[in-house]
Amino acid sequence: TLAFRSRRTAVWGTGLTMTDVVRVSGSLRKRLAVTLVGGAAVLAILLFFVVRSYAAQIAQQGQDQIIGASVSSILDAAVVRDGAVEVDFPYASLSMLGTERDDRVFYAIYQDDAVISGYGNLPRPQLQAGEARAFETVVFDGVPVRLASATRTLIGANVRIQIAVSVGQTQDALTLVKAARDKQPKDVQLMFFEGVIN
Repeated sequence: TLAFRSRRTAVWGTGLTMTDVVRVSGSLRKRLAVTLVGGAAVLAILLFFVVRSYAAQIAQQGQDQIIGASVSSILDAAVVRDGAVEVDFPYASLSMLGTERDDRVFYAIYQDDAVISGYGNLPRPQLQAGEARAFETVVFDGVPVRLASATRTLIGANVRIQIAVSVGQTQDALTLVKAARDKQPKDVQLMFFEGVIN
């Protein structure tokens, strides 16, 4: 009983007082809490950037696939009649690009590098050797536009004609999707921190 009446009673065999033991224990808890919270913060930051980068890539790939399909449908509609190129423009080639934000769509059809239909000043992504399609983000009409381009050789009676199609779409809807996906990692981080604190 006498051993616990004084705050400075020596702890048997350690040379420390009870006050020293309490101080050491409190300091250890603080260091442990700082280590856990610091580690959680680093993991949360890494998680945010990894998920954000991955989500942006997936969203961009989705838009590229749709624009690429639009380009292909226009190319497939092109034929040679009496030595001239005719394109029975398919309605679905542009309607498939409709979004909830009503993104604007631009197109251009080239015959031997000369524009025969569409926007004459629309930039044209350059295909590299071995590429079937080219994608590029440019500024057109004052806004960012994602462009896709592909070529096809049309064969008629004693004639071979090279045509190319470029289709561009503004990125309003994609920006909205990216903003929504950026918010999700933040919510996960908050839940994670709440779990650590609690």
